[in-house]
Amino acid sequence: MVILSITAVFYAKGYQFGTTESISVVVLIGFSVDYIIHYSAEYMHSMEDTRELKMQQSFRQMGVSILGGFITTLGSGIVLLFCEFTFFYKFGETISLSVTFAFLIATFTYAAGMKAMGPVGNCGNIMACCKKSN
Repeated sequence: MVILSITAVFYAKGYQFGTTESISVVVLIGFSVDYIIHYSAEYMHSMEDTRELKMQQSFRQMGVSILGGFITTLGSGIVLLFCEFTFFYKFGETISLSVTFAFLIATFTYAAGMKAMGPVGNCGNIMACCKKSN
């Protein structure tokens, strides 16, 4: 979703997909999954019984760190927007957009999905299907 959003912004601004955009999109892949990975790890290690409680714990434990990472990375991207060199400007724009989309998608879309259908107990556990019962 993040990469699709960024490429849509590139298209809307009329950017040609050249060297600068290619390098930016490669970096973008790491930024686009970072926040969801942190929420997911905390969700999966939670000992809570329900999806809602697991997601609340994930927000409690990781939310502040994710918000802090978002703000600092967004700040570094915004600083690059003041550069006159086109590569740095576009790179700053890409970083700013990617962390913004990643934060919004992880905090709202992903969290809503986990609350609605995230794994709880053996529900959603692929390996539970493979275990033989005696």
